[in-house]
Amino acid sequence: MSPPPPVEPLPNEPWDVLIFGTGLKQSLLACALSRANKKVLQLDHNSYYGSSETCFAHLLECDEWVSQVNSSSSRPLPFSHARIWRDESHFPTSDGYKACRGYTLTLAPNVVYWHDRLLEVLRNAEMTGGFVWQAVGAWWVYEEEKREGDGSSEAAVLGKVMAGAGVKIAKAGMKVKAGWNKGRGKKMVEEGGSAAPGTQVGVDSTAAISPTTETAPAASTAASTTTLRTVPPTAAKTNTPSILKETPCTFEDIAWDPSLTDTHRTTLASFLRYLQSHSTTTPPPPSTTLYGFLATAFPLPPRLISHIHALTLLPTSPSETLLSLALPRLSTHFSSLGKIPDARSASALLISYGGAAEMCQVFSRGAAVAGAVNALARGVTSLSPSPTEEGKWEATLSTDEKVTASWVVGGRWDLPSSAPSVDNVRSGMKRMARGIYIIDHPLEVLLKPKYADERITPGGCVLTVFEEKKGMPVYIFARASSPGECPTGKSLLYAGILLSQETELEERSEEIEKAYLVLDNSVKKVLDRVAAAQLPSSPSPTEQQSEIHPSNLIPGIIYKLLYTQYAHPPTSPSTTMSSTSPTFSDSSNNLITISDLPLDLSLQGEILIEEVLRVYENILGLGRGEGVEGFLMVGEEARRLMREMEGEGE
Repeated sequence: MSPPPPVEPLPNEPWDVLIFGTGLKQSLLACALSRANKKVLQLDHNSYYGSSETCFAHLLECDEWVSQVNSSSSRPLPFSHARIWRDESHFPTSDGYKACRGYTLTLAPNVVYWHDRLLEVLRNAEMTGGFVWQAVGAWWVYEEEKREGDGSSEAAVLGKVMAGAGVKIAKAGMKVKAGWNKGRGKKMVEEGGSAAPGTQVGVDSTAAISPTTETAPAASTAASTTTLRTVPPTAAKTNTPSILKETPCTFEDIAWDPSLTDTHRTTLASFLRYLQSHSTTTPPPPSTTLYGFLATAFPLPPRLISHIHALTLLPTSPSETLLSLALPRLSTHFSSLGKIPDARSASALLISYGGAAEMCQVFSRGAAVAGAVNALARGVTSLSPSPTEEGKWEATLSTDEKVTASWVVGGRWDLPSSAPSVDNVRSGMKRMARGIYIIDHPLEVLLKPKYADERITPGGCVLTVFEEKKGMPVYIFARASSPGECPTGKSLLYAGILLSQETELEERSEEIEKAYLVLDNSVKKVLDRVAAAQLPSSPSPTEQQSEIHPSNLIPGIIYKLLYTQYAHPPTSPSTTMSSTSPTFSDSSNNLITISDLPLDLSLQGEILIEEVLRVYENILGLGRGEGVEGFLMVGEEARRLMREMEGEGE
């Protein structure tokens, strides 16, 4: 968010497509249509790119955004109850907030799985090189005192079952490295050396060792003899019995972790075989939940189910999460394992410099290169059929300009609304309480490479803390300084918990305040375990006075931004853009409303691409599926201009 450039008059010409909003879906659509030779005008009432997926390049921009969210503006926003707390000792007002520089906080820090459809589309369009990708490392689950006698933690059980089902992840010696950081100047390390901190990864190659390979190259002893990690280590002496337990992701986890009962091995092996073939089997009833399914068809204790559920990244509790939603998520997670060379324990990636906000800007720039016009600080005040041109729309902008277009596309929060109040606009929407925390600590114990032979240090990791009363998951996405979003020695935590949709209006503020406390407590639990992991088992009197004394080891929160976000429930790909879908406001008259991005940590490229592709096909007059082949493709002239722009940015 930077001050908008001076407002210049728009070209006085008719447009094929008028797109309101610069969110991820709108920007992707603008890029695709421009490359298909459509005349596209993309506008945003905000002074910054990204809409609800924007990022802030300075903490003072967060202050401005919070004021905007909490103001009594007549324009409905998908946010409410925003607030900021900062530690004055780290961000003193006396220095003019100079210490606030060096941070990039994003409203959409999503993870992208290797097998996500969005990544597939970007590969086909040769656009992966426009982003800096980093691996997402371990999945951690916060556990209270371990239950004695049940064979150990849920994570280890799930991991060993993967071995029983023959899921073997490729080990050291992986030869498939085609396209690895192609053209990105990847920093390599000597064979046998330590992992390169913050090394970016290349994603333009789909080739990799299959996770069902019967044999895998032999790994070194140092790389193989490992067990699932805990924070603090189980041998550490701490005052509290809780730990962060790593969820297994690789063959080594399965082969070397000793904690598993035969009963759990057999049951979970059966579940994994079902997971690999569920798309070809008769589906359970639509109302079946993940918890109910596992507790009956594959009897597992609740703690084991919690680890399985954490891998889905779904914001509902295991008892409320529908099996039909969980199974595709689990399949994507496991099928993505072992596909990232030099980071073979990872299944997902993050985008540096702002997450989805970076994607919005890259797609908008791609649209401009192909001939589109982008303009910020221009909203739409009225929209109606053109009085002079049949079959076209006329929009009056906040700058009093009038533009006409054959098609109009916009986000729910960008088009004019007939609802009489903000509360009516938000009625029936999903709500999520979110927190962005700056931590005065690198949290390296959570972000270390898993194996000695991995050349990539993860740029982030995922932690899950289950709320005590209803078992709702609090997902915490930890991001290191290597993605370029905070200074060295600091880290960022993005936390979120889903709120109830049924809460009465007068009770919403109270529920939100309670949710913010849950977020704070969940983050503090994680930081407490990180601090405990750094304590010596029996500190000497000298050590107690040294820099490793507990008072110097505790990672602290030095800044937090809390807010609540609203979104309509996601539309499944099978119903997106149908005649009864809310995605089309008036498809027969060429007016389309783009749905909100789902409120969960996983980007869900299948839903995103399917919706944008359907809009793209309708505007181009193509049949269902006919736009797949040429989607986002560019001609040679546009390709040359893109290369020149990339060269200027280096």
